[in-house]
Parts: sequence; C-alpha cells; structure tokens
Amino acid sequence: MHAIGSIEDRFYHLKSKSHIHMKKTCIYGFAFAALLASCTTTAKQESLQSINVQQAYPDKEVKLSQIANVTYVQPKAQGSEFLVKSSPADITQNAILIVERENGNVVLFDKKGTPLSQFNKLGQGPEEYTYILQALYDETKKEVYIGDRQKICVYTPEGQFKRLLRLPTGTVLNELYSFDDNTLIAYDISLSVKQAMKRMNAMLNAPLQNNDEIPTGYGASFVLISKTDGSLVKEIPVYENDEIQVGAEMPMGDIVSVIPPRWNALTPSTDGFTINSKQQDTIFVFNRAQALLPLVVKTPPYLSMSAPRSAMPYFMQCADYNFMITTVLNKPDGYKSVLGPFEATYLMQDRKDNAIYKQKIVFDDYSGKQADIYSLSLASSTPICTIEFTIPELKEALAANKLTGTLKQLAESSAEDDNSVIAIITPN
Repeated sequence: MHAIGSIEDRFYHLKSKSHIHMKKTCIYGFAFAALLASCTTTAKQESLQSINVQQAYPDKEVKLSQIANVTYVQPKAQGSEFLVKSSPADITQNAILIVERENGNVVLFDKKGTPLSQFNKLGQGPEEYTYILQALYDETKKEVYIGDRQKICVYTPEGQFKRLLRLPTGTVLNELYSFDDNTLIAYDISLSVKQAMKRMNAMLNAPLQNNDEIPTGYGASFVLISKTDGSLVKEIPVYENDEIQVGAEMPMGDIVSVIPPRWNALTPSTDGFTINSKQQDTIFVFNRAQALLPLVVKTPPYLSMSAPRSAMPYFMQCADYNFMITTVLNKPDGYKSVLGPFEATYLMQDRKDNAIYKQKIVFDDYSGKQADIYSLSLASSTPICTIEFTIPELKEALAANKLTGTLKQLAESSAEDDNSVIAIITPN
C-alpha cells in the first residue's frame, strides 16, 4: 500500500553554526508534520477504553475473507495511454483515481478497470498544479481535487479547470479527505512548522523576531474547509503544542536529531474520521454529525514512559475491528518499514470482545501472502485499503501454484507489461 504525494517524502536538516558544549536536540523528520510532538490528557479518560502501546500481544492468523470484503481490479492500459505505475489516490463507490506524481498525469478508471478519462495540468499557470500532494475525486459533483502544497485546483474528470481553492498564506496541508458534499477535512501542519522553527532558532541562539510573523494557515491543525473556496468552515478542537518530541534520537555531530515515525493523524472510520495526534494520549473520532468524541486512550501516558518510549502512529476504526500499528522509539539501526527506520508491529482488535492480538492476515486465494491492513493515507472517505500485485509477481506465484480464483484468472490472462492488479480491501 502506498501514500501519494505526502509531504512526509521530504527531508529537512539543521546544522549548528558554532560549537555547542552540550549536545542539543533538533528536529530532522520525514515530514513537517513529524517535526515535533507532545502529549496531553483529556478529562474523564478513566471511562474510556485503553490500549497499552508497550504490551506484547499474542499472534493470531486470520483469513482476509473473515474480516473484509476483497475485490480485484486491473486498470486496463490501452497501449501506453492509460498505463499507470502508482497506487490509487482515491477510491469512490464507482471509480478509482490514480495520479502519477512524477509526470503529473491524472487518470480515472471505473471499478471494472475501464478507463474513463485522463488529463495533465502540470505547469506554472494559474489553472495548473506544480506538484501533486493530495488528490480526491468527488463522484457526486464529478470533480477532481488536486492539492498543490498551498492551493487546491478543482477540475472536471476530463481536466477542464473549474475553480481554485485559495488556502490561507502559510498553510501546509499534510492530509486531505472528502468529509461530505460541501466540505473537506484536512490536517494543516503549519502550526507545527512554526513551533519547530522557534525551537530550532532557540537552540542555535538565533534571533526569534521573525517567527511571530510566520502565518499559521487556518490557525488550527484539524479543520473542515469549504469545497467551494477553501475557506475555514470549522475548527476541530484537538490542540497541539511543542512540549514533547515523539521520535528516536540520533546523534549527528554536536546535534542530536529526532526522527519521528511516519504518522497518520487522520484516518477514515466507520462513522467519520479518527484523529490520532502525536500530541495527545487520546484518540478521537470526529463523526459525520461533526461531534468530537474521545475514543481510545493510549497507555501508558507518553510523558510517564522511560526510554525507549513507544507510540501508536496508526489507528483505524471499523465496524467489527480496530487496526493499529505500534512502534518502539529506540535509535534507528537502518531498519526500514512503512514507518521509516522503525519496526512496525501490526495489531488488530476484535471489537466484540476487545481482544487484541498481533495480526497475521493471509489471503484466501494467494498462498503464503500476508495482508497488513494499513491504508497509508488512501484518500477515500471510508476505511478502504489497497494492495497491488505486479504482473511479474503474479506470474511467479502462478507458476508456483499459489493462486486460485479471480487472482489466478487475472494472472493467466495478463501480459507482462499490463497494469498491476489492485486488491480493494473494505474491512467489515
């Protein structure tokens, strides 16, 4: 599974201007969003369900068909015109949106894989995008939204420009989803950026006078914004501060850098979106009625942990199950996973009895293949995940007699240069 256009793909580095007697801590992250973090508590947490992020849970093997509906789609490439290499950016009831960040192509398929339309508006003009950070498709309005760092361009599926959503100066959108017919839900990390710059300057004894002049986007981290003009519709009161840095410390000369794990702050849930802030022990749900409700408390509290601390950078609530990822924030040793240089532990909770176990989810029709449920910011407004199978992989599995059913049929009928097969996974 794959995250498209995330700002987490960029790296930042700070060098000391002079000798520092004691090592000082700075930020070096996979994302502006992960530059800093802290933890606060909410009232009446004792009445909420708690999940221990440091506990070891038993292994359990589960067939994918027991917990999710799976459909296979192979986008049809008509010659090279609709040949795609990227994972889906958005999946709606009847369509699959794929964007190619490298060249700016935007391609729409139906759920049978039939090409519907494509366009490319990469450029420097007022009706163009210079970079694809996020991409959404509003099937009801027949509108494609392309997030370009600090603006959102809206097009028809054929690429006709409709309007520009002008975002407040300084906005840095890190996650963006469709909330309803009229609004988008977004994670604006500009406040974290400002806090990080203040911290960096303070550690280097640099002047601070310009920091207060840095615009802070919408003024809140989690917001609803208008699909019409990008204006603020509602602030979601999950507040952040810069007291705690969630990440692993790594010495870099006279400076100790903090490398945070890749984090999903917004994740579609059964009835809205879960909000999993790095600066909160509590995970919230913001439901379709626009009510913010505490959902789960991560224990032990982050501030109470001794090193190495643990974190939960991913949480998805579904009708019957919760899916989570935990990680120990020890010093990176070169290990690579979906979180970065952190080993990911995939957990699954049965909501009927609240039992938690380390998941081993296996495909029914692909012997030996595991499916770790992790959406990585898939921009669907419902909890949907995707896994891609390249044709060479499927051909190899076919030769080893590992495939059955639809997956076997697709492997048999595909040419080596066809588009990958997409498994669309909708958890129960």
